[in-house]
Amino acid sequence: MKLALLFNDGLGQCQHEMRPLCIGLVILSGWGVGGALAQSALPSAPAKQELVVGLHDKPPYATYEDGEWHGLGVALWKKIAAKLGYTYRFLPLPYEELSESLRDGKVDVILGEIIVTAAEEERIDFTQPFLQTNVVIAVSREHWREDWLKILFNTWDWNLLRVVLGLMVALVIVTLLIWLAERRLEGGHFTGKTHHGLGSALWFSIVTMSGVGYGDKTPLTFLGRMVTIIWIFCGLLLITAFTAAVASTVASAQTRSEVTGLISLKHQLNGVLAGSNAELILHEERARLEKFETLEGALAALSEGKLDTVVGDGISLQYLIHEDFPKLHLLPVRLSLGHVAIGVAQNSPLREPINVALLEIITTPEWEKLVNQYVGESPQNLK
Repeated sequence: MKLALLFNDGLGQCQHEMRPLCIGLVILSGWGVGGALAQSALPSAPAKQELVVGLHDKPPYATYEDGEWHGLGVALWKKIAAKLGYTYRFLPLPYEELSESLRDGKVDVILGEIIVTAAEEERIDFTQPFLQTNVVIAVSREHWREDWLKILFNTWDWNLLRVVLGLMVALVIVTLLIWLAERRLEGGHFTGKTHHGLGSALWFSIVTMSGVGYGDKTPLTFLGRMVTIIWIFCGLLLITAFTAAVASTVASAQTRSEVTGLISLKHQLNGVLAGSNAELILHEERARLEKFETLEGALAALSEGKLDTVVGDGISLQYLIHEDFPKLHLLPVRLSLGHVAIGVAQNSPLREPINVALLEIITTPEWEKLVNQYVGESPQNLK
């Protein structure tokens, strides 16, 4: 309607001979107004002059070197900001404070290992995911000695201890009976001083129980031989029970010492990044865990034998193990699938323009080269 009135007024003020020129001017002014109205319908730039981008030093997503921030997530953000004309500054934060700082308005965007979860979706918003990862387990290649010590320690449970105690009590009883039956017999094998006689009786009881039976010492009295016969059969039963108990407890202890999946982590001391998705998973399973400010610290503790495992993001663990911890390796066990995204505040006007720019970037060959640069061509546990 405003355009029509403007058009009519323009025509009325023009002379007859100037009407063609006036018509042209009015049409051009109408195009300008219409273009301005159309432009106002597009997503607008953020009202703040400078965005605050929260991030955590966690390779390969973000790392601070030589006075600058680098990493896959940082490189992606720089491309997005260049496309949208954003100015920004980075604010390093502890990992567990990223989401809270976003909700409190201290930062406008968060980068790093930002995993999309249902719990976080209730508190913040996420952009489209730009990477897929898994929660995996890192262990040491050189802790076989410690593992066997654990097995030996775990072997001594109460069932095996009862068998061993019963065996020792039986040995003592048989030793005393043989010595009492044979100690007064002249020319016997268990005579002489008390400690000599008891020592010979103990030796005889052990070799008879084990089935070796050297024959260097034998009872000669009727009572001594009757005790020996009974002891031979009891010894077979006791040795059989002892062997079965040892085999059972060693197998059980070895199972407890091996990491085969999420349930087996309950028997291990696991290192995790504080505030990470791995911490939530282990907490739900009530597994033993120790929290670290950085994954590098957790992996260092694992290398020193202070931890049994480190559980965390597969991309980060693979990168750090390849770069700094060659004595560690990842198990082919995937605990949880995750998608990495950029975090923004709920109902933030930044989300839509960032999404558009992000999708344009990650569908290009340049993005694939960038991922290969930081993650590798065939990163383990990503698919």
